[in-house]
Amino acid sequence: MAPRTSKKQKIAWLLYDFANTGFMVWMVTLLFPVYFRNVLCQDCGPKDLFWGLSGSFSMVVAAILSPVLGAMADRFGLRKKFLIFFTLLSVCFSAALALVPLNNFVLGMAFFILANVGYLCGMVFYNAFLPELERPERQGRFSAWGWAAGYLGAFVTLALFYPILKEVGEDWAQPRVRLIFALQAAFFLIFSLPAFFFLKENRLEKSQTSFVQAIPEGLRRTLQTFQRLKEYRGLFRFWIAFFFFSEGIAAIIYFASIFAVQELGFKMKELILFYLVMQWAGIIGALIFGWIADRWSAKFSLSWALLLWWFVAIAAFFVQGKGLFWGIGVAAGLAMGSTQSVSRTYWSRQAPQEKRNEFFGFYGVSSKLSSALGPLLFGLLSSLTGTPRWAALSLILFFVAGWLLLRRAPKDFVANLNH
Repeated sequence: MAPRTSKKQKIAWLLYDFANTGFMVWMVTLLFPVYFRNVLCQDCGPKDLFWGLSGSFSMVVAAILSPVLGAMADRFGLRKKFLIFFTLLSVCFSAALALVPLNNFVLGMAFFILANVGYLCGMVFYNAFLPELERPERQGRFSAWGWAAGYLGAFVTLALFYPILKEVGEDWAQPRVRLIFALQAAFFLIFSLPAFFFLKENRLEKSQTSFVQAIPEGLRRTLQTFQRLKEYRGLFRFWIAFFFFSEGIAAIIYFASIFAVQELGFKMKELILFYLVMQWAGIIGALIFGWIADRWSAKFSLSWALLLWWFVAIAAFFVQGKGLFWGIGVAAGLAMGSTQSVSRTYWSRQAPQEKRNEFFGFYGVSSKLSSALGPLLFGLLSSLTGTPRWAALSLILFFVAGWLLLRRAPKDFVANLNH
C-alpha cells in the first residue's frame, strides 16, 4: 500500500505531466520535426533519415542512462535530484534551439539530442513516484489523470501559441517559429516547479557515498536487475511486448507532422488545429482506458488500445484526403493516451515495490531503446522509397507483434489488489 501523501504532492505530480507534454508536442511531434526538415536540414540530403537518427540516438543514450541512474536513485535517494537535473537539461537546450543558425543541422541535431535526453530521463524518475502517491487499486485512474493532465497541458500550449503561428503558412524559417522553442521551454520550467518543491521520496536505503562512488554501485545493481527481471516471467513477457509496440508508437510521434505536411499539404494553421483535436482525443482515451484498466485489468485495456494502432497504420497508407486524416488523428489520439497510461499502470502493479526505481529504469529502457529503432527505421524506409506511406504501413508489424506477445503476459487481477 502506498504511504499517505498530501493532495499537494499529487497535484505537483500531475502538474509535471501538464508541463512536459508541451515539449513532446512542439519539439518532437508538431513543430520542430518540420522545422528541422525544411529549415535546418534543407540541403542535407536524406532529411527523414537524419531526423530519425536524431530521435533514435537520443533515446539510446537515455536507455543506457535510465537503469543505471534508477538503481543509483534507489540506493542513494537521488530520484528527485535527477528529476530536477534532467528537466533543466531539457529546458535549457530546447530553448537554445531558437539560436541555432539556419541550415546548421549538425548543431540542431546536437541540441535536440541533449534536450530529448533530458526529457526522457526526467520521465523515468517522474514515473517512479507513482507507487508512492497512490494505492495499487487506484493507480490506473491516477496514472490516467497524469496522462490527461499532460494532454491538457499540450492543449493549453497549442491554444497559447496558435495566434503566433497561424499566419506562418509555408515559410517555416520565420522568427516566430523559433520563438516557440523558447516559449515552450519556459512553460515546461514554470509548471515543473511544484514537483521540484513538493514531491517527497521515501528512501529505502541511506548512504554517505559520493555521487562518483555511486556509479559502480549503480552498474552492479543494473546487471543484477537484468537477472532479477527474468525471475518475474510475466513481467518479462510484458517487457518484450512493450518493446515491440513502442517501436510503432515512437515512429508515429516523430513523423506524424512530416507526413501531414509532405503527403497532404497541411499548413501550419491546419496542423495546430489537427493536434488540438488529437489532444482532446488523448485525454478521453487516457480516462476511458484507465477506467477499464481498474474495472477489469490493464492487460485487457491495453489489448483493445493496440487494435486502434492497427487501424492507424493501415489507414495512413491509403489516406488521400485531409478529411480521413483527421479521423486517423482522432484514433491515434485515443490510442496514444490509453497505451502509454495503461502500460505505466501495468508495470507499476507488477514490479516489486522495494525495487521500484530499478524496475522503472528498465521500463525506461524498454520505452526508449525500443522506441529508438522505430524512428530510425521509419526515416530509413521513407528516404529509400521517397514517401512515408510505406514506412507507415510497415508499422503494422510492430503493433501485431506487440499484441500477440501481450497475450502471453499475465493478467493483472485488480480484485487481488484490494487486499
